[in-house]
Amino acid sequence: MSRRDNELPPSFASPPCFMHELDPAYMGLAESGDPQQRADVMRWRKAERQRLIEARLALPSETRQRDSGRIAERPHL
Repeated sequence: MSRRDNELPPSFASPPCFMHELDPAYMGLAESGDPQQRADVMRWRKAERQRLIEARLALPSETRQRDSGRIAERPHL
Protein backbone atom coordinates (compact mmCIF):
# COMPACT_ATOMS: atom_id res chain seq x y z
CA MET A 1 0.00 0.00 0.00
CA SER A 2 1.48 3.36 -0.96
CA ARG A 3 1.41 6.52 1.08
CA ARG A 4 -1.24 7.90 -1.27
CA ASP A 5 -3.56 4.97 -0.44
CA ASN A 6 -3.36 5.86 3.23
CA GLU A 7 -4.49 9.41 2.51
CA LEU A 8 -7.68 8.38 0.73
CA PRO A 9 -10.90 8.15 2.75
CA PRO A 10 -12.13 4.60 3.31
CA SER A 11 -14.66 3.32 0.81
CA PHE A 12 -17.12 0.48 0.94
CA ALA A 13 -17.05 -2.50 -1.38
CA SER A 14 -20.81 -2.36 -1.88
CA PRO A 15 -23.77 -0.17 -0.95
CA PRO A 16 -25.50 -0.99 2.35
CA CYS A 17 -28.74 -1.83 0.58
CA PHE A 18 -29.21 -3.68 -2.70
CA MET A 19 -32.95 -3.05 -2.92
CA HIS A 20 -32.37 -0.74 -5.90
CA GLU A 21 -30.99 -3.72 -7.82
CA LEU A 22 -34.02 -5.97 -7.28
CA ASP A 23 -36.95 -6.28 -9.61
CA PRO A 24 -39.88 -4.26 -8.16
CA ALA A 25 -42.23 -7.17 -8.95
CA TYR A 26 -40.08 -9.47 -6.78
CA MET A 27 -40.35 -6.98 -3.91
CA GLY A 28 -44.12 -6.77 -4.33
CA LEU A 29 -43.89 -3.15 -5.45
CA ALA A 30 -45.85 -1.67 -8.29
CA GLU A 31 -43.91 -0.87 -11.47
CA SER A 32 -45.28 2.65 -11.57
CA GLY A 33 -46.96 4.07 -8.50
CA ASP A 34 -49.92 6.38 -8.36
CA PRO A 35 -48.56 9.91 -8.95
CA GLN A 36 -51.17 11.42 -6.65
CA GLN A 37 -50.27 9.04 -3.84
CA ARG A 38 -46.58 9.85 -4.34
CA ALA A 39 -47.32 13.58 -4.14
CA ASP A 40 -49.43 13.06 -1.02
CA VAL A 41 -46.69 11.05 0.69
CA MET A 42 -44.02 13.58 -0.23
CA ARG A 43 -46.19 16.44 1.11
CA TRP A 44 -46.87 14.52 4.35
CA ARG A 45 -43.17 13.70 4.84
CA LYS A 46 -42.17 17.34 4.35
CA ALA A 47 -44.81 18.53 6.84
CA GLU A 48 -43.84 15.82 9.34
CA ARG A 49 -40.13 16.70 9.10
CA GLN A 50 -40.99 20.35 9.75
CA ARG A 51 -43.21 19.42 12.72
CA LEU A 52 -40.47 17.29 14.28
CA ILE A 53 -37.83 19.98 13.80
CA GLU A 54 -40.07 22.59 15.41
CA ALA A 55 -40.86 20.26 18.33
CA ARG A 56 -37.15 19.57 18.83
CA LEU A 57 -36.28 23.27 18.74
CA ALA A 58 -39.05 24.02 21.25
CA LEU A 59 -37.17 21.98 23.87
CA PRO A 60 -34.65 23.79 26.05
CA SER A 61 -31.08 23.28 24.84
CA GLU A 62 -30.17 21.59 28.14
CA THR A 63 -32.85 18.97 27.54
CA ARG A 64 -31.66 18.35 23.98
CA GLN A 65 -28.05 18.01 25.17
CA ARG A 66 -29.05 15.63 27.97
CA ASP A 67 -31.12 13.48 25.64
CA SER A 68 -28.37 13.46 22.99
CA GLY A 69 -25.91 12.29 25.64
CA ARG A 70 -28.23 9.47 26.66
CA ILE A 71 -28.57 8.34 23.06
CA ALA A 72 -24.80 8.47 22.53
CA GLU A 73 -24.21 6.34 25.66
CA ARG A 74 -26.52 3.55 24.52
CA PRO A 75 -24.88 0.48 23.04
CA HIS A 76 -25.41 0.25 19.31
CA LEU A 77 -25.95 -2.86 17.29
